[in-house]
Amino acid sequence: MDGIRLMTQSRGIELEFTRDDSRVFRFDYDIVILNARYLDLDRFPPHIKVICGPQFWVFPSGPIVGPQEARFHKRCAYNSLSKWVEVLYREMAGDLRIPIAQFPFAVDVEKFKPSGEEKTLDCILYAKLRDQSLVNSIAEKLKARNLSFKIYSYTRYTEEEYLKDLRRSKFMVVCDRHESQGFALQEAMSCDVPLLVLDATTMYDEIVNGSVIYESCRPKKLLSTCVPYFSDTCGIKIQAMDEFDEALTRMCLNYRTFNPRDYILETLSPAVCMDRILTYFEL
Repeated sequence: MDGIRLMTQSRGIELEFTRDDSRVFRFDYDIVILNARYLDLDRFPPHIKVICGPQFWVFPSGPIVGPQEARFHKRCAYNSLSKWVEVLYREMAGDLRIPIAQFPFAVDVEKFKPSGEEKTLDCILYAKLRDQSLVNSIAEKLKARNLSFKIYSYTRYTEEEYLKDLRRSKFMVVCDRHESQGFALQEAMSCDVPLLVLDATTMYDEIVNGSVIYESCRPKKLLSTCVPYFSDTCGIKIQAMDEFDEALTRMCLNYRTFNPRDYILETLSPAVCMDRILTYFEL
């Protein structure tokens, strides 16, 4: 919710949070975001723009699935957060009754920014729900080069600790599962920390307790990425461990040449994210 608050504040837009279903059907909103639960779109007054999602489901289901209805064009949208998620939805459901749009939430670029302090840590190794053998292999390769690093595992750190280490790190190595947006990685980039990413190219790359989470979905492709917002200015992205040694050499030599914060400011800052929504709805 912090991202939405930052977005509305950036353009002087009044924001209200409510759990009262009847409240959102009244006439005093321009935009309603149904963040986590579907409500009947026909109950909304016709002037209200409605953004559904992105937290209804992993794969589309329920009354929102079906042939797209022209009456919802430019009035309603389902927020897939990023392009690969839209492709996934279409693979699993065919179509939704309302258009799919990409409305990523804003990164707090004022909180997550460089401090100018000395880079005393070579890198952070960010690990999230991947094969533990990959994480172990990366850690051994970092040790073999006498690189100083800290491992950050999903949900096992505080934001304050993370921000402190980002500001003193030269770069970050990422061994992450799929991400619809990837806030933690974008916060690193906002601190101008370049990423060396071992990408998750399908959702089958997500491993929990040694098991592939989406195994039952085969033979669906479930194509994905862990860095849906990324460019060559942000770092280096690879798809297999046999590319890692060469990529690590390049990162160690060239980490100063990347400018990930500029990319975040241009793509995911609060005003940019808010304007993306206003432009879509022609407001």
